[in-house]
Amino acid sequence: MVARSLVKPMGRSVVPMPIGKPMAKKTKPATDKPAVAKKAKKAEPALAKMKANKAEPAVAAKPPAAVAPKAKPAGKPAAAKPKPTMSDYLYHRFMNLRLAEGQFVNMPTLGSIRTVKFQGFKKPDETWEMIRCKQAQLTPKLQVKTECNSPQGGEFTVDNPRRYKVFVRWSPAEKQPPLRSLRDYIKALQSGALMKEDHDALLAFIDHQRMELKKALTEEYNLVWSNDNLDVGILHFKIAFAGDDF
Repeated sequence: MVARSLVKPMGRSVVPMPIGKPMAKKTKPATDKPAVAKKAKKAEPALAKMKANKAEPAVAAKPPAAVAPKAKPAGKPAAAKPKPTMSDYLYHRFMNLRLAEGQFVNMPTLGSIRTVKFQGFKKPDETWEMIRCKQAQLTPKLQVKTECNSPQGGEFTVDNPRRYKVFVRWSPAEKQPPLRSLRDYIKALQSGALMKEDHDALLAFIDHQRMELKKALTEEYNLVWSNDNLDVGILHFKIAFAGDDF
């Protein structure tokens, strides 16, 4: 027999634990979703937002749209500039030509201005009154003679180029040095004694005479006009077939 202890335990009595398996630790009841999962769920939207912010490139600001200019009201189209004429071309050449003292200038072919050694006119005594051609007032400043007859007394036929010579002089009211050659004519243009209108009128008249000769010819010819002016001391222009000796 086991003797009972004479000493009584103080306080609560200790219940002896049966010897066997150790006591299992108490655990919290399992939940449907673990705490880690909840934290992940909360973190997911923030993480996704951060990724989206990094992935999306910055959008450049668009420049303001250009404002289209107001259309002008429809009207007449701008007139095209007329092409320069032979008169314009020669006027420009004459106005920019440097004239040396005593220099003789002529134009043996149209547009070909040259200076020549001048030894005097072949007929220095020829006067305006001696020229057997019809006279006309071209401009207030200029008179012309054309539709000429032969100096020997005969008449030129309508198909003879010599009939269509054009002689030029100042009107009697103009107190100017005589127009004896192309040089004097160019000098008058450069000084302003003759105007562009006088020049245009003269060249238009010369070309009109060229066309009159062309009408009178029975065959087609290339007609040109020039200024030689070595025979008489009166400014004049000749019309002839291209290639002829003026």
